[in-house]
Amino acid sequence: MAPVLILTLIILGIIVCEHRNLYVAVASLLIQNVILLILLFYGSVSIFTVIFSAISLVIVIPLIIFLTISKTKSYSEEPFIDGLTSISILIFLISISTAYAILNSLSLKMLLFLSLLIIGVYMMIVKADLIKLGLGLSLVNNATHILTMGVEIPILADVSLTIVKIFTISLIMGLAVGLYNKTGSLDIRKLTLLRW
Repeated sequence: MAPVLILTLIILGIIVCEHRNLYVAVASLLIQNVILLILLFYGSVSIFTVIFSAISLVIVIPLIIFLTISKTKSYSEEPFIDGLTSISILIFLISISTAYAILNSLSLKMLLFLSLLIIGVYMMIVKADLIKLGLGLSLVNNATHILTMGVEIPILADVSLTIVKIFTISLIMGLAVGLYNKTGSLDIRKLTLLRW
């Protein structure tokens, strides 16, 4: 993988994490997913992996998130940490993963995996928004796609992983719509208000 491509995917991940406009964040995720799909097409062992990834990464998951943003009227919670501090923390964490990758002679693929994983987990921990939580989970999912690139995965495992990804994102987005309809908020700390 070319360093410019890796940098592009990391920058798109940071935009997904930090941009306040949820439509821009989803568009950045979609662009990242398309680039990832092209990489999977050239680096994958199985055509089924590419097909299932195309269905989940480029069509279904962005559509579910986009529809959720529409149903919640583009509402977004204030983040726990302001934008400049958050970007500084992210750059610091990615620098640590880069130093680790260099010191241990890891491949660029592993560097990209670590960076996307860090951005996704950071996003799920620091952002107060349920939709941002789902976007963070999507970034972690993208990191796992990078890690499994070039590895033959059985068809049943591909189908199972695709179903689990779609179900998990659907569940989080369903919670977001339900919480927004009940409280007018997407704050993850208010999830206890959803009683069945």
